[in-house]
Amino acid sequence: MNQERSLPILSLADGILSLADALGLFVTFVATEREKTRYRWQSGRFLDRSHHLDTFITMTVRTASGAIGQAVTSALASDRLEQAFHQAVRHASEQPQIARSLDTLAALEKRQLPLMMHHPCQSATVNKSFLHKIEAQHRCFSAHSDAAVASVAFLHERMTAARSDGRLFCLPLDRLICGHQGLVSTGYRQNIQSGVSSTVGFDDDLYEGILQDVERKRQDAILDLAHADMRSISPIPRSIDGVRDVVLDNQLLGQLLTHCLRLPGELQPAESKATLSLLQAEGSPAYSPIHPFGYLTGTTAIYSSAGTDTAALAALTCHPASHFHLSLDVPVDTAGHAEAVSLLDACRSWACNGQLVGDRCLVIQGMRHLDLNLTDGSFRLYPERLGLFESGHLSALPLQAVKGSLPALLPALVGGFGPMRQVWLSEDNAQVADLPRFTLARLPLSLEQGV
Repeated sequence: MNQERSLPILSLADGILSLADALGLFVTFVATEREKTRYRWQSGRFLDRSHHLDTFITMTVRTASGAIGQAVTSALASDRLEQAFHQAVRHASEQPQIARSLDTLAALEKRQLPLMMHHPCQSATVNKSFLHKIEAQHRCFSAHSDAAVASVAFLHERMTAARSDGRLFCLPLDRLICGHQGLVSTGYRQNIQSGVSSTVGFDDDLYEGILQDVERKRQDAILDLAHADMRSISPIPRSIDGVRDVVLDNQLLGQLLTHCLRLPGELQPAESKATLSLLQAEGSPAYSPIHPFGYLTGTTAIYSSAGTDTAALAALTCHPASHFHLSLDVPVDTAGHAEAVSLLDACRSWACNGQLVGDRCLVIQGMRHLDLNLTDGSFRLYPERLGLFESGHLSALPLQAVKGSLPALLPALVGGFGPMRQVWLSEDNAQVADLPRFTLARLPLSLEQGV
């Protein structure tokens, strides 16, 4: 039994493929082996170090009649793996949505360049100098933040996919994920994250890039908080109902775009002047070119002026283990090319360029909670901060629930302001987005009491 447990992944995959072939079934076998080492600091001091090893295997079976069965297991013994396979066969059923996604993934794979097959490699060596610099950053952040926590995770992964049609993909990948969290004096929680992936290990430039990205995002957060105590308007003026220009910060826009992906096909916009793509590029912390269904994927434009690729959207996001990296392409105001830009800079620039109707706009930042109706796409948003730009000045509005229509979001995007930032949309590295610091949208919204 010990010998069975030590069987390499490729041997286990060969056994399952042979079994499927004998039964006249088509199977995809996908395994992810992951070694994770994490370091944490809290309130200026080193907290702990943890080390984990995990392996997950996903098998998708397709019968001659088109029925589909699935099994997920962490068992590495061949007999237990065969049990999981037979369970997938027994529970195979008609699943038209998954069947369409498998066909779409097969078609998308034909457009991709061959995946470079890398030889097995050792996990990236932990760079102690980098850890010391992160610790120094954490101590600096702790001086201005309560309950500050910092973490660094080194992940060494090996992804393997084998299919009954003879296709085989193997990819060793290192990831470095860094995060700083804390509660600032205004009660606003900061969550700064950065990360990178590499198939050839990390060098000094990658480490330095992480440190610089964290510092840039910290400066962004400081600039955002500078407007948290701006003068307040209460009650909200009736004239606010006539405002149709809305400025969204990148954290809020990223979360809304993620929910756009969940909309059913009939609610997806027919086209969009902005282009939103699902990016697959080495270096991205969410880089994962092997789909959990066992097909090779690449960068795919989902929303564009050519239309919405609903088939690709469904296929690339249908599996709960799918990673994605959103990349938004909109016109960016050239005045926003400086690294440090504020919300006020963005609003004044758009006003000077004549892009604000009536020289005013609603400002919405952050997301506390979102209620989304998947039947009609309507939403009720509870933001972190709400403001009004008018006559060249920003004013804070009492927090209100904001109501609107999510299908209208992408076609309503006018342009961005400020440098592109990588926004983290989940606590891990599974969902990220490249977005401008601020984005202007011409989006009908309404406000209601209720935060």
